[in-house]
Amino acid sequence: LNPGDSTGVNYTATPEDYNDTIVWTSSDPDVVKVLSENSNRVQAVAPGIAVITAKSVLGGATASMEIYVMPEKPVITSAKPGDGQVTLTWNAVDNAIRYHIYMTTDPTDGYYLNADNVKTNTHTVTGLTNGTTYYFAVRCCVNGAYSVNSAAVSATPVSTKPTNIKATAGD
Repeated sequence: LNPGDSTGVNYTATPEDYNDTIVWTSSDPDVVKVLSENSNRVQAVAPGIAVITAKSVLGGATASMEIYVMPEKPVITSAKPGDGQVTLTWNAVDNAIRYHIYMTTDPTDGYYLNADNVKTNTHTVTGLTNGTTYYFAVRCCVNGAYSVNSAAVSATPVSTKPTNIKATAGD
């Protein structure tokens, strides 16, 4: 779910509690709230994970499910190539506790994790091969829930060393 979305969740009653009242609760109403304790409607409030529990009043049977509310995905605003490296910058996502950086040289072949505990909204990926194009994506974590990957950007590291230097013999 995304913040603001609402949906119904289902509880399958056993014969003993078929005519019983079912009470719905949320482990974290700041993430997902139950719209009415006697209704199966819930609403996503903020990114994170909450457990929704349905309990029959007389029979005591319970059922629970986790609901993930996804944070917004980061947007990469800059990918600056350097000598064997690329510095990425992206928008900071509210309440993000960490970011994961993914990269590949072939976007049709999937991305692999490059860095998994970045605390700021900038990161320099090092150890890259000059002249090779790399593709990068970023995702964030808010209250235990992960965003989808950002749109990918590409950058090609280049050498900053001077080339074609000629020396002339002098006096």
